[in-house]
Amino acid sequence: MVESATTKGLLLRLAVVLGTTCALRVTITPPNPPPREGEKRKISVVEKSTVGIMKTVMRASYLFAGIAETILITTHLIARMMGSTFLSNTCVQKLELTPIAAAGCILACIGASIRAWCYQALGRLFTFEFAILSDHKLITSGPYAYVRHPSYTGGMLSLVGTTVVYGTRGSMMYHCPVGYSVWGPLWIVLVVVSCALMVDRCLREDRVLHATFGRNWEEWRRRVRWRLIPWIF
Repeated sequence: MVESATTKGLLLRLAVVLGTTCALRVTITPPNPPPREGEKRKISVVEKSTVGIMKTVMRASYLFAGIAETILITTHLIARMMGSTFLSNTCVQKLELTPIAAAGCILACIGASIRAWCYQALGRLFTFEFAILSDHKLITSGPYAYVRHPSYTGGMLSLVGTTVVYGTRGSMMYHCPVGYSVWGPLWIVLVVVSCALMVDRCLREDRVLHATFGRNWEEWRRRVRWRLIPWIF
């Protein structure tokens, strides 16, 4: 009975890991090719870091935490079905689905859904590099009717949700001492810095969009006061 419960717990944990990984995949995959050099805005080192750090953190979580934990759980379950004691003394025994991890997965999926909505609303205008394309338009419908920078809202939600799934009790990173002691503090710092840089990017993009679209942007700003979170910021 105990083994059955443990197997069920590992399967639930695996489902959450796969769900979070898929959500993260949507969040970090550019929907369009990079803009031409002539269309890119001149940006500072800080602005370049916004996208760079975000990609680094998310891809690290996708490649290391997600794939590694999936392989660990799958290998352990296969070994168990074969009656082997392989991996029986590793941190895999401590992996489980917790309520906070489930909440983190939901948060990551919500963030990915917002990002996908932004991809659809902007179409060819959505690029990871900040650019003013030829015949660029100011999009004010879809998610942009609620906040002015919803793609960053979605990115932050995915980043925080992923951190919760992979960095709290029941995860591989949490229960493997070397992983948690080394990557845990670094991960938290990168998440905080990434979110701060995304906020800074919002402010800079507002200035460029204002300069480009003038009154249209001002009217949009009067209708949509919030940058990231309605009634908060």
